[in-house]
Amino acid sequence: MISAALRADHRWLRLPRSATPSERFWAKVEKADGDGCWLWLASLDFDGYGQFRFGGRMVKAYAFAYVEAKGPIPAGLELDHLCRNRACVRPHHLEPVTHAENVRRGAMVAANQAVRP
Repeated sequence: MISAALRADHRWLRLPRSATPSERFWAKVEKADGDGCWLWLASLDFDGYGQFRFGGRMVKAYAFAYVEAKGPIPAGLELDHLCRNRACVRPHHLEPVTHAENVRRGAMVAANQAVRP
C-alpha cells in the first residue's frame, strides 16, 4: 500500500492544460527498476485501486495503463494483478482472465494468507 505521505509528495506536479491524457497519467506513476511494481501516486478508490479521470469519468488506473501499453482488454475478460498490488499499474503485472479465474486466484491468496503463522 502506498502511504498518504508518498502520494502527497507528488501533488505539486501540475501539467499544463494542453497535456494529453497519457502525459497526465504517466506523470502520476512511480516506475520501479527491474521487475518491480509501477506505483500509482494519485487518487485511490476505497479498495486501494488507482483511479484516473479520463473522458469525463473515473477509470481504473491499472486498466488505463494496460490499454495504453497492450491495447484493449479482450471481451469477456478482466485484469488480474499478478503482483497482488492493487496500486500497481505496470502492464506486465496485469493479465486478462475470466472473472471466475480472477476470483479463484484472489481466494487462493486470501487462503494462503490465512494459514500463515
